[in-house]
Amino acid sequence: MPYYRFDSGLQPLSAPPEHWQGVLAVLSPSELRAAPLPEGLTPPVMPADAHESQFCWLRADHTCVTGHLRTPPRANQSARRLSFTWLEGSLLVVDHDRVAADCIGRQSRRLFDSAADGADPERPALYPAAGDPADKSGADGAGK
Repeated sequence: MPYYRFDSGLQPLSAPPEHWQGVLAVLSPSELRAAPLPEGLTPPVMPADAHESQFCWLRADHTCVTGHLRTPPRANQSARRLSFTWLEGSLLVVDHDRVAADCIGRQSRRLFDSAADGADPERPALYPAAGDPADKSGADGAGK
């Protein structure tokens, strides 16, 4: 599911939205070619200089913010990248390596599993509440 509403939690959408305020679209470069986008929300343009695309960058002007994130390769993982455009409360992510889609999928499953176990579905399992046995921050004042 490449479209989500994020104005009150991350909610998957079954189709591209009619109104894009508070919408996250996570599209692969091939999906992007056919995706309906609202007027003004243009995909981020890769830098003309190939050397510049090896680094992270952010550009802001009076209409939007665009950027490119790249993680360097590791011994067990190739370099990964994604690009984005933020415009008037809408976020378009061009997910070249499915990094964002996989992360959203894992988080969605984690939230679903937490809700099925009776946990608060609004609180991701990654962030335990203060006083929760999984909380190692000592935020409850007990100084764990």
